[in-house]
Amino acid sequence: MLSNQRGKSRFDLNTIRYPAPVVDPIHLWSKSPHLDVNAARKTFLTKIVVLTVLIWLLIFLVSAVFIGGGHNPSRYTKNLRVLIVDYDQQLAGTLLLESFHRSPPGNLTLHWIFASPSRYSMDNLIHEVTSGKAWAAVSIKANTTQLISSIISSVFSNTAATSVVTGSPSVEIILESGRSSVTVLRYLEPPIVAAVQRANVQYSQIIQTNLIQQLNGMSSSRVSSSILNLYAVISNPIQYIINDLHPIKHSAGTGATTIGYIYVYLLAVIAVGGAIGLSQSLTGKIRTFDVIFARLLNASFQGLIISLIFALIVLWFYGFDNYGHFVRYWMFNWLFFLTFAPIVALLVVNLGPRAAFVLTLFFGVSLSAADLLISVELQPRFYRIGYGLPFYHVINGARHLLFHSYSNFNADVGALLAWSLFAAITTCLTAAYRLHKASEKKRQSLIKEKQIKRQQPQLNY
Repeated sequence: MLSNQRGKSRFDLNTIRYPAPVVDPIHLWSKSPHLDVNAARKTFLTKIVVLTVLIWLLIFLVSAVFIGGGHNPSRYTKNLRVLIVDYDQQLAGTLLLESFHRSPPGNLTLHWIFASPSRYSMDNLIHEVTSGKAWAAVSIKANTTQLISSIISSVFSNTAATSVVTGSPSVEIILESGRSSVTVLRYLEPPIVAAVQRANVQYSQIIQTNLIQQLNGMSSSRVSSSILNLYAVISNPIQYIINDLHPIKHSAGTGATTIGYIYVYLLAVIAVGGAIGLSQSLTGKIRTFDVIFARLLNASFQGLIISLIFALIVLWFYGFDNYGHFVRYWMFNWLFFLTFAPIVALLVVNLGPRAAFVLTLFFGVSLSAADLLISVELQPRFYRIGYGLPFYHVINGARHLLFHSYSNFNADVGALLAWSLFAAITTCLTAAYRLHKASEKKRQSLIKEKQIKRQQPQLNY
């Protein structure tokens, strides 16, 4: 369309229709005389091959890292520190210490630390476990040997002993299954119990040998009744009790601190990726600061609601002691979301579609070194990297809130805040740069389009 304005004709580009080349569709494997068709096909096949190789490589790396983290944890059981204190200082205590010294190599040997009873009281042992300095503590009560000897002597000194004598637990094993249930129940507790049982069997044999020598001059009826009454003490002189300071109440708590956070992470990826994709249409139309602020506000609000829903589900199946405890858990989950959301945004903004590859690899490494099933101490040295990754602090902080088990909670919160602030600041800076660059590119494109309009020849119809 031509319009006359101030005596000049102006050409309207909207009225021009450039004919598109007509190419009949062909099979992917068929030859074509058109160069653009061949180029498009070559590009498509090249991208398919590259993408397939990258996916295979990603699967190999994630699987190797994740599965490798749980390979042969028995090889690293010596990394689990266990305090052993002998308050008895007599035969029973000596046999117990010797039993730990003679632990078979392999998964029945932990990092035994033989401590002086004058240095460690029972309160000190509990503090060592709850503060994370030791995974467990084993102690035998004072005067255990003397008590067992006096029980045996009292039974044989009474001519009409009719009551059955039972001993009380003399060995106490202090641990926290809430710290890492698989590590404690499968790799920590069995070696300790095995050592106590070996000492128990050896002490039982010594008692029986001494009794045989003492019973030679006694009547058979009195010996039979005395042995029957003392059977529990003779067969099991060193009994133990497990003091689980912070046990896992039920499986719902385990799921809340493992599988649940995987789902929350995936929701963070979906929410952040969707917000970035939706806000791309605002580039060049809305100020860069407003776009970034809208993304931050959306991520914060989405995280608040998602963490609330997750905390309510945990409350439903698990329960909390009080509402203040529930609010702390909710806020901690929100911090978890605010930590991973900027990380996802940072990679998506700067890498685009390639961010999926890096995010999957980052998530796989973080998950494998996050004390998800077994502790980092039972993994190869490479997985110590988990101490610096956010997922490790999320899992341990959540277990602390749910089970009250060991966690350096202040350090967990500090590490998450550091990751969140670093990722958020870096994301804002890079996003501002890229949005400004995209806006400038769009502005230059509009200027160029206007110049083309001015240079178009005037057409008269």
